[in-house]
This record gives sequence, C-alpha cells and structure tokens, in this order.
Amino acid sequence: VNLPSQLYLDDNFTLMGNAASEFAGTDVALGDYDGDGLDDIVLSAPYASFVEGATGATHTGIVYIFHNSSQDWDQPGYTATTYADAKLYGGPAAGDLGTSIALVGAEPGVGRRLAVGIPLLRKGSSEVGGACVYESDAWGARSWEAVEYCVVSASEESWLGWDVDALGDVVGGDGVSDLVAGGPFASYLAQGESGLAVVVDGSVASDKVSTADAAARIYGSSSDELGSAVLSPGDIDGDGYDDLVVGAPGRDTVRGSVFVFSGPVSGTSLAVTGATGRIDGAQVTDRFGDALAGGDTDADGQVDLVVGAPQAIRGSASVGEAYVFRGAIVGAWSADDAGLLFEAGHLDGGVGYAVATGHLDDDDRADILLGAPWSYDDGFQTGRLYVGMSEDLP
Repeated sequence: VNLPSQLYLDDNFTLMGNAASEFAGTDVALGDYDGDGLDDIVLSAPYASFVEGATGATHTGIVYIFHNSSQDWDQPGYTATTYADAKLYGGPAAGDLGTSIALVGAEPGVGRRLAVGIPLLRKGSSEVGGACVYESDAWGARSWEAVEYCVVSASEESWLGWDVDALGDVVGGDGVSDLVAGGPFASYLAQGESGLAVVVDGSVASDKVSTADAAARIYGSSSDELGSAVLSPGDIDGDGYDDLVVGAPGRDTVRGSVFVFSGPVSGTSLAVTGATGRIDGAQVTDRFGDALAGGDTDADGQVDLVVGAPQAIRGSASVGEAYVFRGAIVGAWSADDAGLLFEAGHLDGGVGYAVATGHLDDDDRADILLGAPWSYDDGFQTGRLYVGMSEDLP
C-alpha cells in the first residue's frame, strides 16, 4: 500500500523547545489529562539541561503539558516553557526524563495520569533506569520526585523506561491500568542487550518498586533488545483479557520479532518462548518491532496491531515499512501475514520509526500515523509524518 497522505507542518501550530539540543518532541501523547473533555498535548524534551532552582545539570529532561482549554492555538511560534501549563523536571538523579511518555488508562473516579520513562534514573551512584507515574493534579512546576509510584531497574544500564505504556489491565483483571516499561539494554544471564519488559500492578503499586518485585518480568536472548517497544493495547488475541505486546527489534540479526503475551500476565522470569503469539520480521536489518501501536482499523471490534520496521531495505533503498496485523494473534506469524503493508517511496525514509493510531475523523475505524524521520524533501532530510486515513485504507 502506498502511503496515502503526508502531513506537512507549518508555523500555525508549532510547539518549540526552549534551548538548543533539548530534543523537544522526542515523544508526544494526546488525551484528556485535566478531565475537561478536551484532549491535551504532552510533549517531552529528554535532553533538556535544566533543573528548577539548580545549575550545572545536563540531559535531565523536561515534560511539558499544554491544556487544550487554556491555549490559543492560532498563535504561531509557541515556545514550550512560555506557554506550557505544567512542567515536570528531571534532575541529576533522573537523566533523560521523558524519553518515553504515555497517558495512563482512564479509571472510574481517578483522573488521567501520566507515565514517564527515565532511562538514566539513578539508584545511589548507578544509572539503572526506571519509569514513574504522576497524578493529574495541577502541577505548575514539579520535580520528578513527586511521584505516585515508580518501577526502578535492579541492574545497571538497562535503560528501563526507554518505552512505557499504561492503557491496559495486563496483570490484575481488576480494571486498574498497569504500568509497562521496557529496558532494551538490560542483560540477562550474561547475555548482552537481551532486553527486559516489566509490568507493575497499578492497583497495588506505591513509592518505588524494584523490577525484582514487579508482577511480571520478561527477558529476551542475547542482542534481542527486547523492550524497545512495549504496548498494552487491550485484548489482541480475542480471549476477553487485556494482553501485553513487546518488540525485540534486534532479534535474529536485527530482523526483529514481536511477542504477544496473553493476559492476565504474571511470572518473574518469563522468556519469549512463553509468548502465546509471535510475529517475525521479513528480512535481516529490518528492526521489525521497533515501534508498536494498537487500534481497530477495520471496525470489526478486534484490536489490530501496527508494527514499525524502520530499517527495512527493499531493492537497494532503505525506506522502512509498517505493517498492520488483523485478527487474533495466536501462534507463529510472519510479516507475510500482515493485512496491510505500508512502504514509502523516499530513500532513507525510516517509515515505522514511530507508529500511532487514533480517530482523526468521525468514523469507527482507527486512522494510522507513521513517522519517517529520515525522509528527504528537495535534498534536505526533513522527515515526514504520514497519515493513513481509514477511509483510504482497505
């Protein structure tokens, strides 16, 4: 399927970082964070080197929150620190805060909360990585330490928090959203960069939870980079329970694989061999599973899985690809089983580096967004966001 449309950005709607090299926009999230019925924008800048009331800290990270109801979106050239309604600051003990962000699933009587990945979170003098959940009260400016709860890696340099998600009730069956975090550079049984994915039971979590005490821990094999992408999209295998999906883009000489664990998920030393569903990438170097998203793209009531393979090479061109898998994912699948395949025509596009689903129109089918940061336009590597509107898709 040729990508049907491209979204070019202009200065009528721009959120800018505050300083050079803070990488504002590394991750974004949309959702009604303040409970007013309007979707708000959450924007991260993990390389920002600033701490409220302190100097000398580098790559601490900032997360900006823009409440829809308080913004005048017609103003060009927004600056994040000027117009943000709330800010969350990292610190010397919490580096690269905001590498990943996700809104926590809505629950009765509980406001939307925010999950934030902090892959350089420190424990003592060691960089171990972690992910934290923050309540949705009025922030103003808040330190990273004002958490509802965190999960902290038990090992050094795991980069736990590289990706986070918190939409599904993966472990409990109690209706409370659980925190899922990936640490793709964790080593297990001396296997380098095997990767790790952990699930923390949102109904019982408090303060700082070690990965050793998580409700579920899943490990990859050597060089799998398991946990580069994590997803709790709901019921993806059709059994009525929320499931867990984990990407391992380094597996099999960077061919990549995606693993589905049928919910409820539990166990402290789960291997990928225990997955109930598996999808393997098409060719080596594809990095299949580098990005994941879930949504009902064909309005059949079943959650479909979108998988990015940003380094896919077809012919002599590195273009990247994205796949949509429909139906209950159980057993062994391959990239050839995809219901849809998206491939760009631009060299070095990196299609599938980021993927997302949402409803941009008023029909019942999810629309698909695909990031292609390495795409060229008129000789410049500008990047693109491709939008696959449901009305244009099979």
